[in-house]
Amino acid sequence: MTSDNIRSGKKKIRSFLATPVPEALAAALMESAEVARKDLPSLGVTARDNLHLTLVFLGNLTEEQLDNTVIPRVTEIVDEATPGWVYFHQLAGFPSEQRPRHLVLEGDASPSAEMLQESLRQGLQDLIGNQEPRAWRPHITLGRFRKNGGPGITPTLWQAELPIGEVCLYESQTTPQGPVYRIRHRWSPGQPAG
Repeated sequence: MTSDNIRSGKKKIRSFLATPVPEALAAALMESAEVARKDLPSLGVTARDNLHLTLVFLGNLTEEQLDNTVIPRVTEIVDEATPGWVYFHQLAGFPSEQRPRHLVLEGDASPSAEMLQESLRQGLQDLIGNQEPRAWRPHITLGRFRKNGGPGITPTLWQAELPIGEVCLYESQTTPQGPVYRIRHRWSPGQPAG
């Protein structure tokens, strides 16, 4: 338990909203990550089951906040949303090519995907604060560099499309083997619940 959890008396859950990566894309990404690891030995490859496109990082929230605030608000937002797409164009270092901390598949969002992401961020602003003041940079993390980051990386052309056909509330649990993500709730944009 973190000191935050001890002070509040309630267990907090590290959580985020994301779109899962379909199996065909995940398989291709894992193959690329393994090839990259041969040239980048300090790269720790993301577990296949952990591949996702983050829409909004929520931080550490209680079960009560997730169940009574996040889920109802996201339901309302997603029910009104139009499904969108992310068009990936390159494997690159992130957040910068010169001093990367991650190897990612980076892309651009369609207007409807950008609108969904912004609606989710704004709709949960009172819970999450201003954790990400920068513009959303759609990406899927293939791996993290250990310690001081990786060497400079020249972007490599890599094209793929990801439909935002599902929004999931993920919980993240840290283990000695790395993070484990579990889906707590799922929504389909533009398809009202019930």
